Amino acid sequence: MRVSLSAGLILVVVLGLVFVPKALQYGDVKVTVVLERVQDSPLVVRVSAVSARLSLDTYRAWVNETNATAAPLNFNINPLAANATWYGNVTFTDNDGDGALSVGDRFTIVRQPGDWVYDLSLFNSVRDKDAKAPCPCPVVIFRFP
Repeated sequence: MRVSLSAGLILVVVLGLVFVPKALQYGDVKVTVVLERVQDSPLVVRVSAVSARLSLDTYRAWVNETNATAAPLNFNINPLAANATWYGNVTFTDNDGDGALSVGDRFTIVRQPGDWVYDLSLFNSVRDKDAKAPCPCPVVIFRFP
């Protein structure tokens, strides 16, 4: 009887050690990202601050290019991946190669000829895990002419 009780308690402790840290790692994560434009042609937007170190595959980006006379162009980058180019127009560079979104990482967007407005929205799946409508909501939206 004592052996089975001890074995049961050990099992509970081991399971707690395995699962509690994961819950703490992702529970109620508040992700904020700050972006800044560092170049105009091509458009280069750099990450200047990140509140939580999360892997790139937990992020997705949405790029919307709008012009008054042409149909809008939308690029869904899901999941975000290091040093990859989508649709020939949008490139993400993991500047330090750490596999996480961090300061210095950057987006490069090839400008369209004419008068276009660009929106870059960044979403995080950990933050939006239990999102209710109208979310998932972007971590950051960056608009530039």
